[in-house]
Amino acid sequence: MSQHVFPSFRFTYREDPNFGPFLVSVNGLAGNDKDQTYWKLLVKSADGETTRLEVGIGCYIPKVNEQVILQFTKW
Repeated sequence: MSQHVFPSFRFTYREDPNFGPFLVSVNGLAGNDKDQTYWKLLVKSADGETTRLEVGIGCYIPKVNEQVILQFTKW
């Protein structure tokens, strides 16, 4: 999903001084400490395998035919 395909898609992030960009909210839904929620970043490869990203959003460059999945979850 991207803003080119879905113009209403929105996200916010904040800059962490130690770790770089940190995804805060997607389409108005933000994780929080009280509810122990956050946005988990996953990638689905061209062969269908889904794995958790080992780097943050500021360091990852998707490969051709990969899908980045933003999964709202609890820790």
